[in-house]
Amino acid sequence: MIRECRREDFNKVIKYIFEKNAIAEYAFDTCPNEMEGIQQLLEEAIDKNDMKIIVSYEEKNINGVALLPCNDIENDCIGIFTTSSFKDIAMSMFQYVKDTLKGKSYYLYVNEQNKHIEELKDYYKVNDLGKDMTLVLDTYSDSFINSYIQENKQEDSFEEFKEDFAVMHDELFPDIYWSSKRILESLDDWKIILENNQDILIGYVILVMNKDNIYIQQIGVKEEYRKNGYGHKLIRRVMNYAAMNRKSLILDVETDNTSAISLYKSLGFKTVKVKHLYQIKF
Repeated sequence: MIRECRREDFNKVIKYIFEKNAIAEYAFDTCPNEMEGIQQLLEEAIDKNDMKIIVSYEEKNINGVALLPCNDIENDCIGIFTTSSFKDIAMSMFQYVKDTLKGKSYYLYVNEQNKHIEELKDYYKVNDLGKDMTLVLDTYSDSFINSYIQENKQEDSFEEFKEDFAVMHDELFPDIYWSSKRILESLDDWKIILENNQDILIGYVILVMNKDNIYIQQIGVKEEYRKNGYGHKLIRRVMNYAAMNRKSLILDVETDNTSAISLYKSLGFKTVKVKHLYQIKF
C-alpha cells in the first residue's frame, strides 16, 4: 500500500530513512553529517506544503519512502529509500510518481555505491549528468577561532544590498529552484554572507543552517571579478563563521572541478561521499 505520510507517522519515517541511509547500497543523497539537517528541512517543507513524503507499507511496516516536490517547477529532485526488493517496491513508487506528477523530468542524486539505479534504466530513460563530491570540514584549531574573534568583522547589511543580490543571483543561476524570490520570501531559513567593495556587491554565499551543520547552498561571484581571490575570501569568511559557531561545514562540488576540490582540501575539507546526478524522464 502506498499513501502520503501522515503527520503522526513522521518520526517513524525519519527513523526509517536514517537506518536505511546507513547502508551504502540503499543510500541516496544524504550522509551522517547531514541527517539532522534533512529531518529539519523535511519538517519545514511539509509544514509549508513544499514537499510530500510518500510511504510504502507492508501491513504496518514501512518498506519504502519517496520524497516529492509540491511545486510547479519543471525540474526538481526526488529521493527514494527502500528496503528488501528494490525492483518491486521502488518501481511501484516510481509509478506513483509518474502518475502523480506527469510530464516532468526529475533530478535524482544517488550515492556512488548505490547500484540500484541500473534497474530503473530498464523502465525509464535515465541520463547520467555527472558526479558531485560532498566535502566536510568539522575540525577547527583554537587559533583559527581566535583569529576570527580578533578580526571581529562587521557583517554588511543585507537590506542595503537586497536588490543587488536578487539581480545578481537570478543572472548567475537563472534555472534553479531557489530563485531570489523564493530565498527572499524565506530569509529566516538562510544566512547570506556578502562580499562587497564599498557600494558594489561582488559576491555572496548562501548558507543553510541547523543545530550541528552549515551547508553551503550557493556561491556567486560577478563574472568580471572572478579569478581575483573573491571566491576564496568568501569561503574563508564562511569557515570563520562556522568555526565561531562550532558547526561542521558541508558543501558539494562537481568532481571534474579539480581546482575547487584542491582549494577545499587545502583548507582542511575531507571527502565523505561521491554521488551521481541522474535525470529521469517519465
